[in-house]
Amino acid sequence: MLGDREFSPQAWAAASQIERGEMLASFLAKHPVDQLTATDVRQLLGPPTGYADYDEDPAYVLGPPTVQSEYGKGYLLIFVTDKRAGRVVKARLVPEVTR
Repeated sequence: MLGDREFSPQAWAAASQIERGEMLASFLAKHPVDQLTATDVRQLLGPPTGYADYDEDPAYVLGPPTVQSEYGKGYLLIFVTDKRAGRVVKARLVPEVTR
């Protein structure tokens, strides 16, 4: 996706915004989003670094700051969460990555 850096919670915590973008594919391969809760996401990635439309949806800014969207500089990774069950329904990247 944005790179091939290996994901681990420790590496993510120490990484820059760009390096976190490079870990996205590894994170998604290791942690299928439909098997996560919002609590799981926060335990793996730490406190959200961005905000999407709802407090229940953890969101993280990642990738190069040259990318811009309505949420600011960088991609915003949003974990859309079922408010009742607390389970992640899908992950969205804004703006979308095009190849």
